[in-house]
Amino acid sequence: MKKLTSLIASLVCASSAQAALILDFDFSGVAGDSLFDPDTFELTDVDTKDANLDLLVGLNAFEPSVLNSTTAGGAASNDWNLVNWGGSVSATVGDAVAGNRFISFTIQAASGYMLNLDGATISYTAYRNGSGAPEKFATLAVVGGGGFSAADQLDAGIDTPFGTPGSGSTGSGNTETWSDTFTGAEWDGVTESIEVRLYGWDGTGNMHFSDVKIDGAEVVLVPETSISMMIGLAGLGLIIRRRRV
Repeated sequence: MKKLTSLIASLVCASSAQAALILDFDFSGVAGDSLFDPDTFELTDVDTKDANLDLLVGLNAFEPSVLNSTTAGGAASNDWNLVNWGGSVSATVGDAVAGNRFISFTIQAASGYMLNLDGATISYTAYRNGSGAPEKFATLAVVGGGGFSAADQLDAGIDTPFGTPGSGSTGSGNTETWSDTFTGAEWDGVTESIEVRLYGWDGTGNMHFSDVKIDGAEVVLVPETSISMMIGLAGLGLIIRRRRV
């Protein structure tokens, strides 16, 4: 009985992992647009990616006619310059969703693995280039594909101020990092694809991003049926043993 219990414990431990940085888009050293697809500006090169995490779609702005993007030259070196982020139509997160004012990426655990994201954070490092740049942002995430709405915010109902609201703080000297948190049991044990979008509103103008990452998450093996059966057998063994006693 002790041997069976030890075997089960070792199998369970083998399928577990420590919460860690699983994905990091780091723009340090970027000079020019060679990393991006010219039509979608999709960034597939990453600084850090868990070996069992698939990047289905890289960091991108899929509405280049609305949200123009470049990394070419000048102040855009070492970051991603997003032009006309908010747009005149975006006064709320709902407006931002309707106007396609977002950047996004799509991830999925590799076959046989699952994502545990409850408590994990997605963070952004950026600065506002111009006093009219957006000051409010929200992270929205959808599992398994489908449309987006304001209800898909990770922190529902929170309009996150960026910089010093109303002061027009801009420039690389005012670079800030902010984050949103995946909260709830529904974010654990995910085997389907997850699309993550960052929407911006309440202003127009350029935003310069230097880092986007997901930290404090796990990519772990999906529990094998055999492990479940072993656990069941162990429980049955305990019952039989108690009856004999």
